[in-house]
Amino acid sequence: MSKVPALLSVIGLLMVGGSAVCLAAETTQPALEVVAQLDQRPANLAVTSDGDIIVSLHPFDNPSTQLLMIKSDGTQDPFPSKEWNSGQPDLNGLGFVNVIGVRCTPSDEVIALDIGDKDHAPRMVFFNLGVQQATREVYIPRDFTTDQSFLQDFAYDWEKDRAYIADMGQADLSAPAHPALIDVAPSAGWVRRVLPDFEEFMPPEKPLEIGGKVLRIEKDGKEIPVRAALNSITIDPQMDWLYFAPMGEGKLYRVPISRVSDMTYSKDDILKRLEVVSDKKPASDGITVDSAGNVYVAAIGKGEIGVITPDGEYKTYIKDDRLDWVDGFSFGPDGYLYATVSQLDRAPFFNKGEDKSQKPFLIVRFKPLADGVMGR
Repeated sequence: MSKVPALLSVIGLLMVGGSAVCLAAETTQPALEVVAQLDQRPANLAVTSDGDIIVSLHPFDNPSTQLLMIKSDGTQDPFPSKEWNSGQPDLNGLGFVNVIGVRCTPSDEVIALDIGDKDHAPRMVFFNLGVQQATREVYIPRDFTTDQSFLQDFAYDWEKDRAYIADMGQADLSAPAHPALIDVAPSAGWVRRVLPDFEEFMPPEKPLEIGGKVLRIEKDGKEIPVRAALNSITIDPQMDWLYFAPMGEGKLYRVPISRVSDMTYSKDDILKRLEVVSDKKPASDGITVDSAGNVYVAAIGKGEIGVITPDGEYKTYIKDDRLDWVDGFSFGPDGYLYATVSQLDRAPFFNKGEDKSQKPFLIVRFKPLADGVMGR
């Protein structure tokens, strides 16, 4: 890590703790704290109202556990039970297949996005944290996915019980992408595919670069540069706007949730309210938004966490050698923003079968510029 703190120039009023304060023109980067070390690669995470952490372990590695709960005393146990993490689902559906996305609401309802496989349809599984039991499941029928579907992250509006899943549409990174937004209404029991193959969802022409080196996969003896489509997705604390962006360099967009969730609006109606928030120069995985409209960006190619301020300017917020592919974000009840560090670029999938990861994997936290909301 750099011995000299990076400086972040921030101008404007931010809402912190419910009152308006003016940030100094120059603020030293916040301390980056390691809160957990893992033997297996993390993907996304959720922080409960008690400060416990629920983290998904990346399916790229065929992990022995799909979801892990890290208690405040440091103990780590499969969530919600060993049975759910013991292998393929039983006849009653008990058992995960491939979990990536995970969220926790302020009322401690835990939602896991199990993307399934060729034999199991994707589904969202809802758990009551108090009793650690599944309360409902919502399957995503094959009618709303494609052979290229890769459902890797989602945003959840608990006030309306509505989920918005980013289908990256690149299960095979060497084939044409078919991204889309999948709108799920669990209470109503229906699903729909929104804006399929939308231009702004597609992978940018420039391939992903990690530390200045193009990320590649190998297929049929050929090395193929990775160009990454729709991935980053979140909802603002007021649950008014849906933010999204491709994983590759491109732009950050937002659209009113009311336009996406109302089935009477056509594609043209949705696009009329689509806004460009900013150019997003770094490639990114997870994003989240605080109460002041700052968008935190997991800048996977730069070993940093960035911020897109309300005026649309990207700035480095934390630069640290340990931030090798920050993946997911989650605000905690303690005022911190938590993040997983997956080292995904070092996984065997991107390195001709060789695991170049340097264990342990990390979960970190830091102070954001303004308060956030749990579940984001």
